[in-house]
Amino acid sequence: MKDNIIKVKLELEGHFYEFEGELEDVIRAINKVFSEIYPGYNLAKRIVINIDINDLIDMLKPFLHITEAGHIIFTPTGEGLSISNKIMAALIAARLMKLSNIRTDDYMSLSELSYIVASSTKSASSRLSELYSKGYIEKMRGDDGVRYRVSLKGILAFQRKNI
Repeated sequence: MKDNIIKVKLELEGHFYEFEGELEDVIRAINKVFSEIYPGYNLAKRIVINIDINDLIDMLKPFLHITEAGHIIFTPTGEGLSISNKIMAALIAARLMKLSNIRTDDYMSLSELSYIVASSTKSASSRLSELYSKGYIEKMRGDDGVRYRVSLKGILAFQRKNI
């Protein structure tokens, strides 16, 4: 059996379906079955936002690399980003690392962010305030101070390059 061929058996409302083929073809076939059985499914699927690990990887690939130890290294293209966009890229990378079990959470501190983006804490703090006011990041206050993580709105803005 080829590595890119999958087989899926599905039981839905007493009907049995079997799909075999390449992943994308199988997903399309399953979606077609759902659309036929639940007409509202197709409409809902078109308006639901779904950002997965592969989307995050594709989004970040031109701008940074992540080491096995979880360190973020900007590429030459990434080095050319504004401080705000570097912060967003770093926070999106933290989300990706959490989803990949490299980090335990996707929050980062001001000092961690200023180190990663190579800026003063004052500059990073000002950019974080701007990003927070736009709803692109979230704050969490804890025993170890304020920590930040990217919001879905922030991921979408970064993806559309609207920071």
